[in-house]
Amino acid sequence: MAKYNAEQYETNYPEGIEHHFWNSARNQIVLDALERAQRSGLWQGGTLLEVGCGTGVVVGFLRSRGLEGWGCDLGTPPQVGADAAPYLFLGQDFADLTGRFRAGVTCILLLDVLEHVEEPDAFLTRLKMAYPNAQCFLLTVPARQELWSNYDEFFGHRCRYHPRTLAADLERGGLAVVYMQYFFRMLYPVMYALGRLGIQREVATRAPTRPGLHRLIAWGCRQEARWLPHGLPGTSLLALARRR
Repeated sequence: MAKYNAEQYETNYPEGIEHHFWNSARNQIVLDALERAQRSGLWQGGTLLEVGCGTGVVVGFLRSRGLEGWGCDLGTPPQVGADAAPYLFLGQDFADLTGRFRAGVTCILLLDVLEHVEEPDAFLTRLKMAYPNAQCFLLTVPARQELWSNYDEFFGHRCRYHPRTLAADLERGGLAVVYMQYFFRMLYPVMYALGRLGIQREVATRAPTRPGLHRLIAWGCRQEARWLPHGLPGTSLLALARRR
């Protein structure tokens, strides 16, 4: 699993990025998926670990919702959110955390991580071995190879996933898909059109200057994830999986 370099951290995690509609919407969609996992019995609650947590945007959000979220990352971001900082293991591999902590983790989050991993089956197998009591795995990945762009190249993506290819990678890693859906469907036609026109994407993400507008867009993204057909293509995929 590759770690971000300084330029990638700077372009993807500027101060205030947690208020950007993309991050805000994904946080809410992840929370909805965790609630689904609890309703279905896939996850009984307990400690969540986000592997590849970056600056702790998701961990801080989950903590604010009363969940016991922790994060680890191979990299060392130049700055992290103050609310998440005490709950992050930075510059550490997930397998190097203490055995007592690892034994208490019941759910693993891999949020836009698997596309960076050269051998996902070996990575997932190693993750399962390190966290023997984690039964629930929640993943998000960039979707639809036809949307491949300079953005994917800049951030070191190996691919953009289709439901079939994501399910295959998870199965080879010893996981069985319980639920899968696209999200960010409203972004799909925009990204598709940019690609067909040969227009390069901006790789730097900027913190919003109009947070109210971003909250509105995030609300819309969450609603379309909830109510539109799960197979309708979007720019991201979410999967809930369990150990096989």
